[in-house]
Amino acid sequence: MRLQTLRLSFWLAAAALFVVVPAQAQQSQEVTNCVDRDKKFDPDVVIGGCSAVIRSGEYTGKNLAWALNNRGTVYHGKGENDLAIKDYTEAVRLNPEYTSGYYNRGNSYIRKKEYDRAIADYNKALSLTVPATVYAEGEAKRANRIRADYFYGRGRAYNFKSDTKRAMADFKEALRLDPGHDQAKTELAELEKKS
Repeated sequence: MRLQTLRLSFWLAAAALFVVVPAQAQQSQEVTNCVDRDKKFDPDVVIGGCSAVIRSGEYTGKNLAWALNNRGTVYHGKGENDLAIKDYTEAVRLNPEYTSGYYNRGNSYIRKKEYDRAIADYNKALSLTVPATVYAEGEAKRANRIRADYFYGRGRAYNFKSDTKRAMADFKEALRLDPGHDQAKTELAELEKKS
């Protein structure tokens, strides 16, 4: 009797492994799809992966913001700005210090021609970034490139509002932080020709 009980326990434990392992493997694939590190997946695959991660309940609070941000970025890329803004808004609600969420939402607001909202989001992202001086050399360059993007985004919003002076100041700051920022260089040159 004891031997039968042990065998039954073994088979129940083995069966449980077969149930758990595929779920973990599936979750891992969903995370992989959502992260899309090499940018090789179809946008709908990424959206599906992120949606599954969001629904899974495995990530909550601040730890869920990345999946919402990633899905928002794909929606933005597809021109579905309202869905993107919804995801970015939830991401920054869950993690109020998530600078990428503010920056990305600002980009979607620009597409919707809601420039004041975009400027507010870029301002928030800039206010939350840590000065590059606190980082090691390699990380400082990366931090400067990120801040340069935030200034560039805000400069675009100012430019669309015909606030040339502020737009030029932001493009110049983007170039100070990242001298190789080609978009800021191009837009600044265009504004300088006009003035």
